[in-house]
Amino acid sequence: MSPAHATHSSARYGTRLNVVSCSRVICVVGCLLCEVLLQIGDIGSHKQSAGVSYAAFSLSLRYLSTTCNFGTFLNDALKSQFYHISSDRVCDKIRNEDGNFSPMVALANCYEILGPANASDNPNLNNVVHPYQQKNKKFKKKFQSIQGPKPQLSSGPNHQPSQSAFCAGCGLSQGQIFHSSQHQGGVRQIQEDIRSGSIQATTACDLYVVNSSQTPAHSSVQLEVNGVPLTMEVDTVASASLIDETVYLGHFKHLPLGETDIYTISLVSLGPLTVVQVATKTRKDPILSRVLTYVLNGWPDVNEDFTLSTKHSIENYWKSKLTFPPYDDQKPKYYVLSMFPYPSGRLHMGHVRVYTISDTMARFHRMNGKNVIHPMGWDAFGLPAENAAIERSVEPRKWTNQNIAHMKNQMKQLGCSFDWDREVSTCDVSYYRWTQALFLKLYESGLVYRKEALVNWDPVDQTVLADEQVDENGCSWRSGAKVEKKLLNQWFIRATQFAKSLYDGLSDPLLKNWRDIIKVQKHWIGECDGTTFEFELEGIKSETRVNVWTRNPESVLEATFIAVSPGSVLDKLDLGETFSENTVFRKLSLSARNPFTQALLPVYVTDRVSYEDGTDTHLGVPRQSESDKLFAELANIPLSSTPGDEVSSVSSTEEAVKEHVCEIARKKNIGGYPVSSKLRDWLISRQRYWGTPIPMIHCTSCGGLQPVPFKDLPVVLPEIECLSSRGQSPLLEATNWLHTKCPKCGGDATRETDTMDTFVDSSWYFLRYLDPHNKEEPFSKERVSNFMPVDLYIGGKEHAVLHLYYARLMNHFLHQVGLVPHREPFRRLLVQGMVKGRSYRVKGTGRYLTEQQVDLSGKQPVEKDTGQPVITTWEKMSKSKHNGVDPDDMLKDYGIDTTRLLILADVSPTSHRHWTVDTFPGILNWQNRLWLTMRNFLNERSKLSAGAKCLPNSPEFEKDEAWMFDNRNFFVKGVTFQISVTFQLSVAISRMQGLTNSLRRANSLVVAHSLQFERALAAQIILLAPMAPHFASELWSGYVSAPHRLDTSGEILWDKGVLEQAWPQVDSNYEGYELLCKVNGHDVCNFKMTKSHLNQLTHDDAMELALSQTKLQQSTQGCKIINTTFTLRENYEAVLHLATETTDRKIAKGS
Repeated sequence: MSPAHATHSSARYGTRLNVVSCSRVICVVGCLLCEVLLQIGDIGSHKQSAGVSYAAFSLSLRYLSTTCNFGTFLNDALKSQFYHISSDRVCDKIRNEDGNFSPMVALANCYEILGPANASDNPNLNNVVHPYQQKNKKFKKKFQSIQGPKPQLSSGPNHQPSQSAFCAGCGLSQGQIFHSSQHQGGVRQIQEDIRSGSIQATTACDLYVVNSSQTPAHSSVQLEVNGVPLTMEVDTVASASLIDETVYLGHFKHLPLGETDIYTISLVSLGPLTVVQVATKTRKDPILSRVLTYVLNGWPDVNEDFTLSTKHSIENYWKSKLTFPPYDDQKPKYYVLSMFPYPSGRLHMGHVRVYTISDTMARFHRMNGKNVIHPMGWDAFGLPAENAAIERSVEPRKWTNQNIAHMKNQMKQLGCSFDWDREVSTCDVSYYRWTQALFLKLYESGLVYRKEALVNWDPVDQTVLADEQVDENGCSWRSGAKVEKKLLNQWFIRATQFAKSLYDGLSDPLLKNWRDIIKVQKHWIGECDGTTFEFELEGIKSETRVNVWTRNPESVLEATFIAVSPGSVLDKLDLGETFSENTVFRKLSLSARNPFTQALLPVYVTDRVSYEDGTDTHLGVPRQSESDKLFAELANIPLSSTPGDEVSSVSSTEEAVKEHVCEIARKKNIGGYPVSSKLRDWLISRQRYWGTPIPMIHCTSCGGLQPVPFKDLPVVLPEIECLSSRGQSPLLEATNWLHTKCPKCGGDATRETDTMDTFVDSSWYFLRYLDPHNKEEPFSKERVSNFMPVDLYIGGKEHAVLHLYYARLMNHFLHQVGLVPHREPFRRLLVQGMVKGRSYRVKGTGRYLTEQQVDLSGKQPVEKDTGQPVITTWEKMSKSKHNGVDPDDMLKDYGIDTTRLLILADVSPTSHRHWTVDTFPGILNWQNRLWLTMRNFLNERSKLSAGAKCLPNSPEFEKDEAWMFDNRNFFVKGVTFQISVTFQLSVAISRMQGLTNSLRRANSLVVAHSLQFERALAAQIILLAPMAPHFASELWSGYVSAPHRLDTSGEILWDKGVLEQAWPQVDSNYEGYELLCKVNGHDVCNFKMTKSHLNQLTHDDAMELALSQTKLQQSTQGCKIINTTFTLRENYEAVLHLATETTDRKIAKGS
């Protein structure tokens, strides 16, 4: 045997372990056995990693099989338990009761590994082992104890009964060994039978390996499972004939193979190397290779820290393997939605934060048994792409798609478990076709109209802005340019019709964790204490109408004039108005038709009347307003008007008239809905190219606008080679696209050239995610009914006004027309703060500097070159401020999971995160402690399997066991509550660090023998998994490779990966849930109880418990209890507050 073949290599950590070195030819069988096994004992005594000595033992048995003529037994013995015999266990199995080496003991233990069912079939083996068994009562009892029932073997048209293997290590008698000598057709036929299903495994965890007669002598055989090479090589024997035409079974029941069937086995001969390739039918099991690595090689060297190279190696291995379970309609749904990004080209740290939070929550709920929907897509239309196309002379679509590809790859690098099969892009025709369909649905419902309006014009981007897109300084939200006013025909959606519904919806008990966002939304919508009426204008050629808001709808019957504020749209029109002598008002040469009385009302431009907040029009009712009366007298306007026929017969009660007037207005589609004075209809048209085309057609013959029929959708955005037009829609240049036929009369017509505001695209994307491949409708009503509302919506606070408002508006409309079952689309919000970087700005000039340009050595920072003082502050990251951090650099310098943990740690998700390396050491040290904890656990368990057993029945051990039980439950309770209820992920990390500290405090006896330590360590890794899936998967692979498992309850799924584990639960007998009692804000006493007791606690129960306590009685003695409040936080704690009339009384504190 060559030294090369006697070396076991572990490429994973770059170490090479000497397995066996035999430089001389051993001629005598007995000497061979003694020499080799003694060498194995030496290796075991050096405490090499689990499996190494057994690998040497296996190689030695290979040689032994060439001379002792029981090759089948020995070869089968090699495979039946190859991977879970540690080096120390092998040492035990080659010595007798006195501790001396014994060949017969070694052979007897080989018999134990294989089991009597196979051993008895070999006469040579019977001659050697059975006499020893008969002479030794101890072994006789052992053999009797491992006798197990033979499994029922599968049969097929070409299948002969085969032998059964018994696994003494895990106590299972399942599995099959097939010998091609008993199977017609040999190896190839076996492969075909396995592939066709004629031969089937008795369990899902049977692994078949084939060696063929083509295997060259002295070659190396490498095993691959699903394309993943296992980190071991098995040398063939000197005479290849002994393994010719043999099919081996490796039974790995104790390893996490998962539920797989073998469907193909093949051999690839690469010179001296023969690769045995095994593939599974249902799925790959990446953890198999990892666990075998640790079983064979052990945990990394004791002197190896958790280095950056180790991190990258771990993450490279697990990156493509962290899959999530398929859809299971038997599980309750949980819809986790993060706001989809604009594809700018690169992720920034704000993206890293929101998507790490989103992924953490998705993984957490999967592990809690939920059927999680966690999609991702792209808000891909908009000005930046069009501007970039003009600047770079590239098509917007090409630029956008390149950016999407890059950002998608970055998200995958970050380890996000998005369901990419649900991916949508708003610029894809398969998406905006349905945006157009929803527009037409709104149009059919009378909610879309076009009118001439004074709009906000961005002179830089050359497009219209909605009022919401202009900041408090009158500047564009995107370009920063000073906004101008311009009169244009624009498209609007009647958002004001839904004002009351949107306002009231914020009180829906369905909404959780909205906190201050409810205030923000209510402020934007405003209290719906009035209504708006639309008046037609006469004496003007345009389609201009005027909307007038009034707090008293019934007063419209007595209106005698309309006033408009200076600078309003009517004031800007050249209407040939007449001027009054004193110039305090101007009467316009037009009139407004009262839709209820049909009277023509004069229109005046003046500031002598009171305009409601947010309005520029006023309904003049002199009989109800003193200021209106004064103006009417000044302008010589009649003080009263006569009601029209439509309302003259209505009851004289004010409320009845009010309701009747509003009902008439709603029927005429001119208003009548409750609304605040400041809310406006939604202006959705934009004079730009890169957006959803508005599906309307202008026909001069029909004299108006015609909607594109649903059957003719989509109206596809045409390709334009060179975008250069400014001030008008670039679509005017696409003449072939522009000119079309009228769908009503068939005559020549032109398409609408405005495109939709991108907020329309993003107002319904969460519904398309649920049915992204539907070609018949935007979404299936059934699917939406099953999965809506969104359970958790995650995004930046900057989107808590506009996007949230428009998305709610669209959902309220869809609910009104019966397409969605819930009025409110989002159940819970998690609005995260910004990621800020430290910025340096020269005082006086405001010029931004890089950190390298600043001298920080003194008390005050100064610019290095000039000595000028520098202002340091925390600001939103941006290139212009030189305070940005590239996520790619973070992943390179710290690793994926470290970056994820860093972005989650230290502060609440809702708070701004100050990004500085000063906060990094805590997470880095914690990861290293976890790494050391796993190493220590495996070392102690390996010692235990070596025979260093000490029955832990001392009071001290029981105390330690109880302490570990309490710690596990306390931290599981805390982490679960912080993730699921408060979303305080940083606090959850602190709790996990506390559990790590408890594990590190455990002594070696507890680590080796304690069931509660084993459970707590499992809980630690599982709790970590949603936040750091790669690192946790690696820790779990080490964990399940440990020998001497103690948990047999089924709580730990030893054959599954960490992300497939159930979330740890608090034990039902854990009495660590508290009722806290406070008097006037001071803690007085508390009560410990179980979770079930806590969750059933009532206010009265809490009072009864509290009043029975001496400390509380002392605290309230002589005081009258004037108020009590009881708060139950299910599965966590309860708090009872007592307020007394004497607040300055000294409170007796207790715990």
